[in-house]
Amino acid sequence: MNLDTLAQDYQADWSSSQPAMQFHHLSDDPHGLCEATGTHQCMDLETTPILNEATYKEITTMIDGNFLNQKIRSDALAGVSLGTIEDNILRYIVDSSEFASNRIQYQCSVLFDEWDEVNQDTELNYAEKARMLLWVGNIRLHCTCPSFLYHGYQYLLAVIDAAIYDEVRKPVIKNPGERGIVCKHMNRILTVLPFYSGKIATELKRQNEG
Repeated sequence: MNLDTLAQDYQADWSSSQPAMQFHHLSDDPHGLCEATGTHQCMDLETTPILNEATYKEITTMIDGNFLNQKIRSDALAGVSLGTIEDNILRYIVDSSEFASNRIQYQCSVLFDEWDEVNQDTELNYAEKARMLLWVGNIRLHCTCPSFLYHGYQYLLAVIDAAIYDEVRKPVIKNPGERGIVCKHMNRILTVLPFYSGKIATELKRQNEG
């Protein structure tokens, strides 16, 4: 796989007037942008060629911060920590929004598809390899919270081949408009993910030289 040209594989339709439920908005304020332009500023999963997996940057453009007040609720999550790195998967622990009373934590997993391929590149140092994985490589995601499944995020990620576990059931009850792409816990993880570049570099080195 040529990582340098990976981002060119995807072209979104920014001018469709089809019903909104067929789309994933590409804006932090999707409805305001749609109303201002008179067109859906979003990705049409029915007619757009499906992504050959998805990068960190591509997935973050699909987040709908307005759905379920997710941006506010995601920003409010305080307990976030990297649990383990298992092969090519980073597993984070995120406290629930009611952690003080329920003591519930969820596991958010980020899988890097090109981990082994990038780590075998002798022309890059480990810091460069980590940045390559974060900004150009394909990732897959999963969260153990109920919302990840019932609001359809696992299904929506599976549609673009970016789910760790497949899901074919559409969220016809909880999210019939198919808004957004990840739950608030994974939203929080994606916000802090670039700050773990150093830990990724360290793990790449450990696996390659250990």
